[in-house]
Amino acid sequence: MKIVGVETLVHSGDFAKSKKCGEIKESVVLSIQKMCHPLSSDKFTINPQFTKNGVSFLTQQFSKILNKKGWKSEQFLNQYYKDREGKVDHILRTKDFSVGIEWETGHTGSVFRAKDKLCKGLDNRELDAGIIIVPSRKLARYFTSNVCNFEHFQPYIKLWKNQCQYLT
Repeated sequence: MKIVGVETLVHSGDFAKSKKCGEIKESVVLSIQKMCHPLSSDKFTINPQFTKNGVSFLTQQFSKILNKKGWKSEQFLNQYYKDREGKVDHILRTKDFSVGIEWETGHTGSVFRAKDKLCKGLDNRELDAGIIIVPSRKLARYFTSNVCNFEHFQPYIKLWKNQCQYLT
């Protein structure tokens, strides 16, 4: 699968400057690029009919790739969040750091909740980094209707960067 854009909202602190942070970013990018459809193929192709593809095949494939790399799927940040914010899609925890990923192929509002969940984890020092992955508008139109997309959120990126400054 092709990556068309990457935005960094905040990049500071020891973990952000570490070699490990760069390795994790590269690993996530390679995990996305490794995704194929159909699974029997060595490339990513999509049925070129609007809203006819669904998204579960992508979510499941991405989860399998990350799980093989030591990530845990559907994890609470801690017990406090159990009844409040819900689970983070994927978390990689080591003795030195924790990174959360939200894979967003749902309704537009879910990206705002995902961003807030990851920011809360950063603010509480339960995460050292957070990643949100969304499809491009060009790809999203082939999934179910009203799937969020990267271009929809571009106007918010400056605002999000300003909001995230307090996390540094």
